Amino acid sequence: MTFPLLSAFDRLRVRLGLGLVEYRALVEALAAGFGTGSRAELLAVCQALWAKTEDDRQLVAVEVAHELPPEFTPADEAKIRAGLEPGDLQRAAKNRKSTLDRPDPPKSRHTVDTADPGQDGPVGAVPLRPTIPDRFRPEPGVFDLIGKGPGLGRAFLREWRTYRRMSRAGVGAELDVSGTVARLVRDGVLVAPALLPARRNRVSLLLVIDQSRSMTPFRWQVAALLRAAGRAGFDRVTAAYSGNTPSDPLTRDPGRNEPVRVDPLLREAAADAVVFVGDAGAARGRRDDARADRTAGFVARVGRSGCRIGWINPVLDPKRWNQSTAGLVRDRTRVPMVELTGRGLRSLITRLRGRDV
Repeated sequence: MTFPLLSAFDRLRVRLGLGLVEYRALVEALAAGFGTGSRAELLAVCQALWAKTEDDRQLVAVEVAHELPPEFTPADEAKIRAGLEPGDLQRAAKNRKSTLDRPDPPKSRHTVDTADPGQDGPVGAVPLRPTIPDRFRPEPGVFDLIGKGPGLGRAFLREWRTYRRMSRAGVGAELDVSGTVARLVRDGVLVAPALLPARRNRVSLLLVIDQSRSMTPFRWQVAALLRAAGRAGFDRVTAAYSGNTPSDPLTRDPGRNEPVRVDPLLREAAADAVVFVGDAGAARGRRDDARADRTAGFVARVGRSGCRIGWINPVLDPKRWNQSTAGLVRDRTRVPMVELTGRGLRSLITRLRGRDV
């Protein structure tokens, strides 16, 4: 299968803050028959899925138009739909014809999966997400290299925002009604109202991210997790990087060129929680007792700082954990290990807040 407009999406990805969820939405829309009828229709679908403002719409139009010829011929339509199965193309033509024949707007054929809040996309009464064709669903035991898997972007941000430790700090910013009344009663005249510092989320988070080769298939998912944490309103988010086995020193950069000792890093981060992100051997399915012991020793060292600890594993099949070093790490460290999905992150945050799942 080919991936339509991938070059245009890659150019827009950083400028518009897009992720694989948005590209997956385009692939699903094309499979469902949307955007394949004309050049203008395809541009409209891309703008609807990727743009939030008028400036975004113009930028999407420029980048997508760069990938398309001025005249949208049947050959170009076939190229855009390359890799789609014949049955989908027939359904797309039928849907377009029925849409033209009906004077009223067609009812949405989309469905909403409310059973899994960890999935991306809004949940509620408004149906937005089309049913995913079987060939777009990840096969068991196959790595997800193009973002078919659940739990990116908005789902991560939604869950991170539930991790809170609110307190007032800083200069006065909010009106203190009772204090203002007390000042007026005491002085007999109100010169200035009493103010309270604003409430802030004082959570400090440290993410220790595995940068080994086995994590390459999951780099976009991990980037989405880190980006969402940075936007969640925490007091501080610190990222450190390790190899297959976390050890002292870690590094401050993904290229692992700037080493930092663990104890100074923990003091600097002042973390309420340290979250390890890595496959712990589950990606390749290896089982290494020595690696599990080294990892458990490092986790215990971090735990002596008094912070809560969790582990996020991007390999979504827990059966692979049990058959590899990941299961040994989970059992020997006794820290919660969850999958890299919205539902998994919700479970982890519940544990970090000191509650049972």
